[in-house]
Amino acid sequence: ALKEWAWDSIGENYSHRHSSHMYTVWPAYEINPDDAATKTLVPAVKMALRKRDHHVREAHDALQRSIAWIRVKNGNEFAKIFKYLLENQYLYNALTTSHNNGHHVYNYDTILSLQGILIETALFTQPGLMELAPALPDAFTRGRLSGIRGRNQTEVNELQWDVNKGTFS
Repeated sequence: ALKEWAWDSIGENYSHRHSSHMYTVWPAYEINPDDAATKTLVPAVKMALRKRDHHVREAHDALQRSIAWIRVKNGNEFAKIFKYLLENQYLYNALTTSHNNGHHVYNYDTILSLQGILIETALFTQPGLMELAPALPDAFTRGRLSGIRGRNQTEVNELQWDVNKGTFS
């Protein structure tokens, strides 16, 4: 697994709530499955993410792991975390969110991140790159997004897909 700490004396703590060792996956995008120099590290990233799965408590932990799963092009693992957030009282009716499940601490971590994470499953942009459906979960068989601005100076007015019909426009 990709280690969180460089020092052996600290050891691994898979219930730690931050994913600093995923910085190279997101936001830096230094480890990615399309880069010949770093794609051999992707299995270690996936193993480290899986070892944390059963320790979800804080919304920001789930969000950090979600975006890492998307960046290694595994939309189904993202979908598991997304489903967990939706089913375990991280969202209030007023479109605000909770820091922990069960509505314990009023917090904006989730609501300010969900839009970007959902967009990244359908469209990934970097300077010089635009990729359609890099990590679209199997459950997202149909969808539509509009008004997307990419990190590569692009604007996508509307993006629609229907997997069953085999269309993406």
